[in-house]
Amino acid sequence: TSGSILISPSMPTSQFILGAQPSSFVPTTGQNWIGFSPRDEDLWAASATTGTSYALMPTTGTFSSLCVNLTAAPGAGASWIWSLYKNGADQAVTVTISGSETQACDSVDTTGFLPGDLVALHVTPSASPAPADAHASWYIVQTPAVPGETILFASHPTSSSYYFALGANGSGVPSETEATTIIPTAGTITKYIAEYVGPSAPVSSTVDQNESPTSLSASTPTSGTFVEQTGNLSVSTGDVFDVYETGLSSSSAFYASMVFVPSVPGQFVIPSYRNAETQNSATTYFSLTGRSGDAFQPNVSLTQEIGGSMQIQSLFTQTTVAPGSGAEWTYTS
Repeated sequence: TSGSILISPSMPTSQFILGAQPSSFVPTTGQNWIGFSPRDEDLWAASATTGTSYALMPTTGTFSSLCVNLTAAPGAGASWIWSLYKNGADQAVTVTISGSETQACDSVDTTGFLPGDLVALHVTPSASPAPADAHASWYIVQTPAVPGETILFASHPTSSSYYFALGANGSGVPSETEATTIIPTAGTITKYIAEYVGPSAPVSSTVDQNESPTSLSASTPTSGTFVEQTGNLSVSTGDVFDVYETGLSSSSAFYASMVFVPSVPGQFVIPSYRNAETQNSATTYFSLTGRSGDAFQPNVSLTQEIGGSMQIQSLFTQTTVAPGSGAEWTYTS
């Protein structure tokens, strides 16, 4: 199942990037990194360069308003520090949640970004005492220098040719129908960028629209090469997109993103992704930007995500297999 929600924010030139890990506790020891919008379970990493933490920025703008919410407080004397992490260093945008707190926001600090910047979230628990077990959700706001630009990005570790959804941080798949991102509004894709980190080898990646290659593609001849391509690709409501990457033969981290400009100023897309849905009469919950660790998640509290001031305008979904005669799935935001 893939889906997306169309949002109009209270700040008409900004985009809320939401994230959660509904089936994984926040690590209580060591240094840890996580992507802005993980769409697989248990993507906490001991290094930012795993391929599932960084997001590659395709345009110029500013990050602000990092907010983090926990399902349980850290406990007396315990804490977590959440910091924006860019190009290998912590930034000023930081929150600390300690003691009996379950939510904290940094609404003061800002950090700029440029095309090619690699960004993630760096999370550090207190050593003694360690925090109590808790699930987390969060958001950060990106404001582009060019009003109207929004970002769809993907990153994943790979060792062979894969398709991957432009639905943030997670793994790729060998089947294109399981990797598409549905766009819930019309607009234009104006830029596509890509980079990989791994053994030096010619690596190519192409943006597919409705499972057909487009003119937007990038060839990265060596590890760490940042490739940027401008475009004017028209998008209709309901179009689906993915990226097909080829050329890797050993484990590497691959990053890609594109700039999407909706026809209606102020709109932006929150892409969702789930690689399993099962026949069942029960209600299943999953996060807007992630997925639970099994076929069913009956606990809504673990899948809820903290969100800023915004208005949901529409919800789009698609499945790889039809429900069947007399059957249906109903998706509700």
